[in-house]
Amino acid sequence: NKTTCEVLFNRREKMDINKYLKIRDTKGKREGPNDNVFGFYNVEDNGSEGIILELDNECAEVYIDKELGYGEYECDVELPILLPKEVIFGFFLYKDDNNECDIEFSRWNKIFNKNCQVIIQGNKPIKFWNLKKKNHLKILWAKSYIKFSINKQNFEFETDKNNDFGILHINLWKICPTSKCNVKIKNLKFTEWIE
Repeated sequence: NKTTCEVLFNRREKMDINKYLKIRDTKGKREGPNDNVFGFYNVEDNGSEGIILELDNECAEVYIDKELGYGEYECDVELPILLPKEVIFGFFLYKDDNNECDIEFSRWNKIFNKNCQVIIQGNKPIKFWNLKKKNHLKILWAKSYIKFSINKQNFEFETDKNNDFGILHINLWKICPTSKCNVKIKNLKFTEWIE
């Protein structure tokens, strides 16, 4: 099946991202985050209905196998209003543990923790409540700042002008054993940012 994902270049030209979208499969090997197994069969492409990440005994992750650089990364995601407290959904740019910026939905294994946060690694996260099932997420990566947007609620961080946050990842993982859950991702887009 073709995915509903596309890349927007120069705000005009659309390009199918399917050839860049990859599924992370650790082939039974435990890896980070949190010593989890990520499985090929935990990602399902439902065509125009979107991509489903499913969490069971294994976790799920997709990523774009191409550095797109500065620009606006966005998607629509449908998830339980409150994920199980030990589950994390992440929409993030990642190069290495020192070059990462995230939108994360999780209560980090605490019942009363706020369930959403934005963070650039090395900084203190901004945590808040988000009680919506359908969410529109954006990360704008520019030369000197990162701007996160969740349902039009914006958070901006200054960054080093030489920052490199790598490639886009979307994952669903767990801190400890949990019940099954899934999230649906649609309308994954990239718009090149020209300063």
